[in-house]
Amino acid sequence: MTDIQILTLALAVIVPLSLLLLSNSRISDTRVALDGKINDTRVALDGKISDTRDVLDAKISDTRDVLDGKISDTRVVLERRIDDMRDVLRAEMKTQHTEVMARLAALEAFLRDAVMSKLDDHERRLTDLEGQQG
Repeated sequence: MTDIQILTLALAVIVPLSLLLLSNSRISDTRVALDGKINDTRVALDGKISDTRDVLDAKISDTRDVLDGKISDTRVVLERRIDDMRDVLRAEMKTQHTEVMARLAALEAFLRDAVMSKLDDHERRLTDLEGQQG
């Protein structure tokens, strides 16, 4: 073999091996760079998700506080209305009770007068009958 053939053979082996090593090195560099970018993106997303979660928690807490206040206000209004309705119903029942008692008293007086009138009538008739027989 001549020197040129040996040199050609050496170049035929060394150049592909060199290119392979260079290619592997570049692939490794690219992987490291991509891993770094992915980690940076993950950290950024985790931060944004955490910030969003904090904002949502704050909004939920604020909304809960507002709703608790509205529920409390509504409860107070409803209790007041119930108390007012209770007072109105008691007043109406008292008025109706008074009216019913007055009607009962009038009915009692009417019945007493009617019964007494009938008794007086029967007593007079008995007296008349006793006077006719005697």
